[in-house]
Amino acid sequence: MYNVCPICDHNKHIKLIGITDMPVYCNILLGSKDLALAANLGDIDLVACPNCSHIYNKTFDPGKMDYDVEYENSLHYSATFADYTENLANKLVDTHNLKGKNIVEIGCGKGDFLESVCAAGNNQGYGFDRSYDKNRFDKFAFPHVNFYQEFYGPEHTNIPMDFLCCRHVLEHIQYPIDFINEIKTIAKNFDQAGIYFEVPNGLFTLRDFGIWDIIYEHCSYFTPHSLRYTFDKCNLDVSNIEETFNAQFLSLEAKKSVHATKEVPQKPEGQASQTFINLANSFFDDYQKLQSSWKEKFIDYKRRNYTVVIWGAGSKGITFMNIFKNNGEIQYAVDLNPHKHGKFAPGSGQEIIPPEKLKKILPDVIIIMNKAYLAEISSTAKNLGLGAELIPV
Repeated sequence: MYNVCPICDHNKHIKLIGITDMPVYCNILLGSKDLALAANLGDIDLVACPNCSHIYNKTFDPGKMDYDVEYENSLHYSATFADYTENLANKLVDTHNLKGKNIVEIGCGKGDFLESVCAAGNNQGYGFDRSYDKNRFDKFAFPHVNFYQEFYGPEHTNIPMDFLCCRHVLEHIQYPIDFINEIKTIAKNFDQAGIYFEVPNGLFTLRDFGIWDIIYEHCSYFTPHSLRYTFDKCNLDVSNIEETFNAQFLSLEAKKSVHATKEVPQKPEGQASQTFINLANSFFDDYQKLQSSWKEKFIDYKRRNYTVVIWGAGSKGITFMNIFKNNGEIQYAVDLNPHKHGKFAPGSGQEIIPPEKLKKILPDVIIIMNKAYLAEISSTAKNLGLGAELIPV
């Protein structure tokens, strides 16, 4: 639980929305419907800081979190996402001259991205993640990458680092500034290392109404202002912040500051704009309108006796199914990740199925949880001979 903003320590906030009884984990699916319906739940009290434009869950309890090998958020089974990460890996190798270098990735997941960066530049990799599954791949598949099924800590101080990657981790950390400063203390050669961080774009949540990205696992939602301020406070020089993956992500590149200390103003430079504050103030009403609109759709689907499925059993899909679990008509969730098939959505209980099963189910409506995948899903649905209406949220 936060009494002040975890980024700038400001003690005022704008209330966005409260959502009760949401699954603590969206990315740990369960082996039966009964287990899914009995999943651990938590409350979200989402607020916005009017000083640094950070967004955070005021009631987040880190004691509920314990990541392990069951955590499954791999997205590379989608050709769309695989293309994104492959292009990103090549871009980082070219931009930062990562040839024959030592790459450390904190929060490497199942290891796919680190392998891409190492393969693209003949680099040596060191990946850290409690959710890494050593049985997922052949042990000789990545001879130039070492994986550690543990958190990065002081015992790893002798591991060389020419470049640091940390993708979709910072939003899970209760105190991001402490986390980054700890890495700086631990990492060998950190002063010379290039840095790449990637996080969900909190501005996308407000501006583009990406409300289905709101999950308990994410205690923080960074905007460009709050992300830069975070790294300023850590005495790091930011060279680039940009929106990526259809503006859903923020990427940041930085290096250790050449100055011994960096003076950080009490109020971040470029503090929260009036536009941000206006978006924050209108968010609750807009959320209520969208929720009501979907409830009306589900009433109509039920009246027509439609079979409805969603496509995308990641964070967006799990949030969507849980918000409408008491008045929705969603029968299944479709996902390309084979490690999710036959599992069940926490909180709402839908079975996760592969696309091929839709040929038997013959849904009337497919709700697409991420517009970025619309072309890919449309092509797959056509190849399966489905006549369902495709509705991107």
